Order: sequence, then structure tokens, then C-alpha cells
Amino acid sequence: MTILATSCHITSGNLVLLLRKREGLFGGGKWDPPGGKIKLGESPEECVVREISEETGLKITDPDGRGVLHYYKDDQRETPDWTVYLFVAQRFRGTPSESREGTLRWFRTDELPLEEMWEDYRYWYRHLLDGRKLEGGFYFSGNFEKLREHWLKVL
Repeated sequence: MTILATSCHITSGNLVLLLRKREGLFGGGKWDPPGGKIKLGESPEECVVREISEETGLKITDPDGRGVLHYYKDDQRETPDWTVYLFVAQRFRGTPSESREGTLRWFRTDELPLEEMWEDYRYWYRHLLDGRKLEGGFYFSGNFEKLREHWLKVL
């Protein structure tokens, strides 16, 4: 069964807020935009507002849906393991504060720690931050260890 989730790029000028996941969590040690799993009966928009509040302490308003990415592991082709709805939020209230999920840090959009992020990120993040909508599929070997192939539609 596919896990449905959200991911939100919170931006302020030429900065984007990333979260370094705590070791022991899925994606532990990697920098990633905050977000999380969609609960039963929750829309992606409701989820992203809730998850951002839980993981950063920020209250986002008007999250802008920018598309969806599908992730496959173990060379599976038919049903994605994860489907992630992408958002950008430029309006928020509050001050970022760490949570049990990990450490927060603002990065310049042209100086992201790509070597410490999921491998697929380098193929799509620039389009998203440039205001485009996306749809893509990323196929990993093993338990998301190595990206094998991908497809990406920039809308």
C-alpha cells in the first residue's frame, strides 16, 4: 500500500528552511523539507499545515501545491511505496523551533547541501523553487539506497 505524504519548501526571499532528520528516523541524517504522512481523512493541504506546525512551530498560510512525486524501491514498477505532494509556503507566522524530528536551518536556494539530501532532489528542486509544477517518478534500488532511473514532467 502506498504511503501518502507531503513536503513543504518554506521560503523567505532566497532562503529555504530544511530539516535534518534525526538518526533512527526514516531519512535520518539527511536534509529535507519538512512534511509528513497524510492521516486517514486528511487532505494534502490539511496535512502540510499540520506537519509544518508540528515539525517547525510555524503556522503557514496559503500553501501552494506544486505537484506530486512517486517513489519506488527494490526496482518495483507498479505501485509506488511513497507518493509525496509538494508545496511551497512563502507566508508564515512564528519562529522556527526544533522538534523531535530534527534540526532546522535556513539555506540559500543556490547553496543547498545536495550531497546530504535524497538523490532525486537535484533533479527537481530548482523547477519547484522557480515556480513550476511537477510530476515525477523515482526508482531506487534496495531500501532507497541508490537512484536507478527517473522520469520528470515539468508543467
